[in-house]
Amino acid sequence: MKEIIKITVFVLFLAGVNSCAVKKYPVRYWIYKGDKEINYPNSKIEIALLDETTGVFKNHLKKDSVFIQRFNYEISDSAFFHISNLDTINRNVISLNNNDTITMYKREMLYFYNGKTKYLLYFKKSKF
Repeated sequence: MKEIIKITVFVLFLAGVNSCAVKKYPVRYWIYKGDKEINYPNSKIEIALLDETTGVFKNHLKKDSVFIQRFNYEISDSAFFHISNLDTINRNVISLNNNDTITMYKREMLYFYNGKTKYLLYFKKSKF
């Protein structure tokens, strides 16, 4: 009887470990106000890394209007995301451009947007 209980506990332990395994992708990052002295856009912006080479950039301009860009990226030095192969480009809203670089720093992403108004965008990893 004790062996059956030990085997049952062991099987439950393995099931728990398997269910708690962390999925690596997709990973979402949301914009937040990182510094009081730096311009902060009014729109809600997110970056989702879908796998090791592709991602999606979303700029929620209004409640019912979202600008979406799909892109490829390459990681160098484990801290720099080099953006390439954008499916759309819009120079009138905050968006990515080809050959842009996003910096990873202490579990955050930093992106310098150089448009009509310059922004240093801070992205924090979403917990869900």
